[in-house]
Amino acid sequence: MEGRDGQISLMRELPPKTILIVEQKEALAQLLVYIISLATSYYPLLASDAHQALAIVEQEPVDLFVLNDDPSYEPNGMDLYEQLHRIPNLEHVPAIMIGATLPQKQIPLGTLVGLSKPFTINDLLVRLHRLLT
Repeated sequence: MEGRDGQISLMRELPPKTILIVEQKEALAQLLVYIISLATSYYPLLASDAHQALAIVEQEPVDLFVLNDDPSYEPNGMDLYEQLHRIPNLEHVPAIMIGATLPQKQIPLGTLVGLSKPFTINDLLVRLHRLLT
């Protein structure tokens, strides 16, 4: 690849960071995928439930989780977060927990960030950028 000055650059473009969104509500899921696709260079993957999320992480490397801590979901977001972090090589993958009020003891090394509903697009993008850079 040639640089601006005509010199050959040895730098490779890195693949985009992958974000796994786990959301059961179709409208919110599609909105999150749309925002991330349109406003960032990140690659969103979508799982509609915990079972699908666990299957995806077996096949795809993931750089960030976006989870919903809706108490009606089984497992809820915190339980899924803990389940995902027990998988080898995923223990340090950060997560954004939507709608969560997180107790401080549950936030290990800043890898889990809450995003309260209702949230703005900017709120989401700031957290994504902070966790992925």
